[in-house]
Amino acid sequence: MEFYKILAIVSPFISALLTGFITYNLTMKQKRFDLLYQSKIPAFKDLSVALINYKNYCLGKASLFEAMNFLLIQLKKEVPYITEQRLPNPRGKM
Repeated sequence: MEFYKILAIVSPFISALLTGFITYNLTMKQKRFDLLYQSKIPAFKDLSVALINYKNYCLGKASLFEAMNFLLIQLKKEVPYITEQRLPNPRGKM
């Protein structure tokens, strides 16, 4: 009978400790996950910006080459003796 009286007194404290411990651990895991997720968001945004800039750079270079090829074809049609060495540099330098 003594055992059950002691168990009845101690049992709520043990269950409160277990509940607090489990809640604390799960809350800390969630906070760690949230912090990790928040720290990854700016990195992904920076990566996205870098990839978009690279894509735009590649598209710009491709369009420049296409335009130079078109210009070369047009100039050869108009003035057949113009060679590729005499074409102006697209950056403005000779």
